[in-house]
Amino acid sequence: MAEAMQVVLVTGAGGSIGSELCRQLIRYLPVRLVLLDHDEYALYTIEQELSERDPRIVSVIGDVKDATHMARVFRDTRPAIVFHAAAYKHVPLMEENPQIAIRNNVLGTKSVVDLADRFGVER
Repeated sequence: MAEAMQVVLVTGAGGSIGSELCRQLIRYLPVRLVLLDHDEYALYTIEQELSERDPRIVSVIGDVKDATHMARVFRDTRPAIVFHAAAYKHVPLMEENPQIAIRNNVLGTKSVVDLADRFGVER
């Protein structure tokens, strides 16, 4: 059996990439796996799938662009590892909506990175 890893936070946990990351990460027995997404149904779906296999799942509705809420998430969960998968990934659609893509993908990422630094996230 694998050695337990620390608290892990996955942003965009309900998306195609984030949910697959969660499926893979749960195998490594994290102390706690924190799932964060702004889409309630997507988050609920992956939470239900994973909590059947492991009860150490914590689900948080949140938006990476909301720095105040994200600071509470980091403070309350104290992740040692963050996988940031919350991003718009459909390039042609985002090229038609660059202001939204920049706000989410650039500013949201900056918020997560700044908070990871502020809260001493290891990886």
